[in-house]
Amino acid sequence: MNTGSNYRIVSHTLKAGDVIYIVAHGDFTEPVKAEIELDANISNYVNEISGSHLTSRESLAFARGDRALPAKQFTYDGTRASGKGIVVVDGKSSYLVAAAVVKPYNRDKAVNAFLASFKLVPGK
Repeated sequence: MNTGSNYRIVSHTLKAGDVIYIVAHGDFTEPVKAEIELDANISNYVNEISGSHLTSRESLAFARGDRALPAKQFTYDGTRASGKGIVVVDGKSSYLVAAAVVKPYNRDKAVNAFLASFKLVPGK
């Protein structure tokens, strides 16, 4: 967990075989500017993976119940791992899910299944 005066970030990581799964969310005191937050989350994540560079970033249709949320999907490649992820912003919250594959292995099926499983249920 990482906290500051205007945010709280919680992240969880699990390594299963040659795949590393990451889930994180940030809660802010004020609504965030979606486009800025999406790009910042992607850049921060990719920069934390030693020797990695962003290979794609594109807008993604993502829904929470009947609401469309700003989201992007990204891919990256590095010296020791490659992977992809999704970032989503909903008002005062941001979400990131990603999966990295340790090189030289190819686990696209596991990565894609993990990302496809990511859903945000409607708030109460």
